[in-house]
Amino acid sequence: MLIYPNTYFVGMSNLGFQTIYKILNEDENILCERAFLENDYEKPKSLENGRFAIEFDAIIFSISFEIDFLNVIKFLKLSGFPLKNKERYNMPPVAAGGIAVTLNCKPLLNITDYLLLGDGEDLILAFADSLFSKDKFFKIEGVVDCKRRNITQASVYRGDKICHSVISTEYTEFSNRFLVEIARGCPYKCNFCAVAHNYKPYRIHKLKSIKEVIEEYSEIFQNVGIVGASVTSHPEFLDLCKWLNIKSIPFSITSLRLDTVSSELLDELVQGGNNTFAVAVEACSETLRKKINKNLTDEQIFNAIDKFIEKKIINLRIYIMVGLPFEEFCDIENIVRFVERVKKQYMIRRKELKRFGSLTISVNPFIPKPNTPFYTYKMEKEDLLRKKIK
Repeated sequence: MLIYPNTYFVGMSNLGFQTIYKILNEDENILCERAFLENDYEKPKSLENGRFAIEFDAIIFSISFEIDFLNVIKFLKLSGFPLKNKERYNMPPVAAGGIAVTLNCKPLLNITDYLLLGDGEDLILAFADSLFSKDKFFKIEGVVDCKRRNITQASVYRGDKICHSVISTEYTEFSNRFLVEIARGCPYKCNFCAVAHNYKPYRIHKLKSIKEVIEEYSEIFQNVGIVGASVTSHPEFLDLCKWLNIKSIPFSITSLRLDTVSSELLDELVQGGNNTFAVAVEACSETLRKKINKNLTDEQIFNAIDKFIEKKIINLRIYIMVGLPFEEFCDIENIVRFVERVKKQYMIRRKELKRFGSLTISVNPFIPKPNTPFYTYKMEKEDLLRKKIK
């Protein structure tokens, strides 16, 4: 049983979950069924055949967010499993993987029997093969035996299989959208970023392979969602956009890095149906951005916004953090000045735009993530964070 410890809506929006489901069921020796946690009072059943967790040979949690560690506990309790691994006898082994587990597996060490760290493409089948062999002592890179507490490096996938949507359903955040991962990791090493430092090295898929996957599923899905931490850094990204537009396939992107913006790229993105862009500046002063290794200058940022206005892109979402290491109150004041300057850029040329869109400012506190240069910095105290946000 493969479990996403949250609702169907959330779980089936997850590309990693769908990928592992596909890989397991492609193996002729494995039959994998899905399960979710729709509520906290009903005994969970598998989606395919309505079977309970206790009926399976093994159960594996796919966890993307730390808060779902709590849902693992709920799932096990509802399913009749003792919570601690040392208290379970003659029961299916319990394993867990996913980025939340890779970032910090310690909360689950006494709960699960095995933890799967790193990329799952090769790891999941190697784990499954060993799980049902006579040798129960795992020596596979990426597998932690929770009772033996062995030390292991996270698994790194270097193959050419592309992570993509498998099942089309309207009951997800990305309703009937074909998600395809064109790159993993990030070439930029921002000091706070879990992706850049936990998905190393930066890997890309070739344009030819991406096209083949999209064409294979083009009749099932209505549009394409291009996935990656910095999709515009892919060396063939512009060519991909042009190809999608020639094929008249609508597409969307996760976010846009401002120092990769060009007029030609924006033309292709707008033609593909993108009218709202999310950009992460993180900090609103060059000095602080340099300290956090977010190498964007004010000139690059505001030149890119000028290009947005030229292309009549009126909906913009800007992500900013507060509580960063080395931050001072003058940096908080700079956020206000920065937003006012962006707004002024749009107001000055409002006649060209003909209509107003939305400028959305998303301000969130910095949270230290494991295996990043900023992991040792403490999260700022709540009262000071509230003061800065106010």
